[in-house]
Amino acid sequence: MSTPKNSRTQQGRGQAATRTVAVAAEAMQTIIDRGEGVPGMAVLSGRPGLGKTTAAVFLSHPGGYGSAYVSCRSFETTKSLALMLLHELGVAAKTHWPISTMFDRICDALVEGDRPLVVDEVDKIAEARSIELLRDLHDTAKVPVFLIGEENLKQKLLNHHERFHDRVLVWAKAMPADKRDLAALLEHYAPGLPITAEALGALLKGTDGTARKIVTALDALKNQVAVAALEAIEPDHVAAALRGVR
Repeated sequence: MSTPKNSRTQQGRGQAATRTVAVAAEAMQTIIDRGEGVPGMAVLSGRPGLGKTTAAVFLSHPGGYGSAYVSCRSFETTKSLALMLLHELGVAAKTHWPISTMFDRICDALVEGDRPLVVDEVDKIAEARSIELLRDLHDTAKVPVFLIGEENLKQKLLNHHERFHDRVLVWAKAMPADKRDLAALLEHYAPGLPITAEALGALLKGTDGTARKIVTALDALKNQVAVAALEAIEPDHVAAALRGVR
């Protein structure tokens, strides 16, 4: 795997440059730049709505890190996960192939494509045997493997799969939005929205820094502006928008 030394920027990649995206980018760069013999796994975890999947999109964007990306489902088996990976990597797979053949083809495609692997919603399989496929890919293909999941992911991995402990180089945490994140989300999703500083403060407090809720509330506020021809969004408008946000 090549080891570029210049970090990718978050600008112009289709995602707001939030702290969670920055944390994910730093973790990815660390496992790409790792030394010989150093483990190449990173884990990003956190409560829902903090922008973990947005970070995954950045890591998979050609202007980001061009990673291969899959998202796990609750019913995932080793075979279904392998088939998803083959599809993502552009390998024409046969469903009758044994897992060993699928594994070899996945390794070959990752190495030949010189691509990291990003796997989202890993908490859904963290207690299942199918997650061992990801560890085996890390050990065999020697490519960076980035796992993303809910806040209990680290504990699940360490409790149920002891061998993950010495494969993970970076344990990263998704971050609640702060004022700078709010400004980035506003610029990305609702540029030019006539919102007062007091209303912005109410939005950040009312969403508990949850990026997903902020984005949903901004959409509701845009609708309020369009319907009521508001010249300025005040805290009471934010309160109304938040009543419909979960």
